[in-house]
Amino acid sequence: MRNDPHSLNSSYVVIVLLCLILLVYLIFGVMVQSEFKIDKAWLSFFSHRQTKLLTSYFSAMSWLGSKTMLIPFGIVVLLILLYWKKYIAAVFYSFGFAGASLVGSLLKGVVGRERPTLYPSLVEMPLNPSFPSGHAVQITAISLCIVILIHALRPKWQWLVGSLLFVVTVSVSISRIYLQVHYPTDVIGGILLAVSWVFILYWIFQRYWPEFCYRK
Repeated sequence: MRNDPHSLNSSYVVIVLLCLILLVYLIFGVMVQSEFKIDKAWLSFFSHRQTKLLTSYFSAMSWLGSKTMLIPFGIVVLLILLYWKKYIAAVFYSFGFAGASLVGSLLKGVVGRERPTLYPSLVEMPLNPSFPSGHAVQITAISLCIVILIHALRPKWQWLVGSLLFVVTVSVSISRIYLQVHYPTDVIGGILLAVSWVFILYWIFQRYWPEFCYRK
């Protein structure tokens, strides 16, 4: 079934506007006051609920959401799209993942937020700025791109793939807070950035290349 690009306008505009408004609010809030109440509360919550099992799980999920894992995985998905001769879909996917990661890295430099020090980190503390969470940006962007393409190209698999990616995305995002290397607002900001970027990109592709993810 083909999507009418014009029917996407209102819903996508609302979602993107809400995400951008919240993202701007977080950016200015972080630059003005550094920490939100929710940051201390969530870091404290996870710090007092650490177990060996949870630490092992979230460490693994954090590694799964790193560029070390996502870049090779992303290349595999890209090769599959090229094999299917979905060239415009491959461009959308590449821009969705790489573009979101690039914007996130640039925003880190602009905001310059220091990493949390309220509780000891459970893994080596990254040296780059904290906001937004690169892991949250990357896993949200790549998952959302895959869900969009699966919905169009392989709809029979959309619920299974979507559910799996949802669990992975949530787990990777929470892992950065549990491991005490990100504030919760870093993670929320990363998710908002990724959703905004991918939806804007999807709207552009649907408008100018509406056939980019149609099944033949």
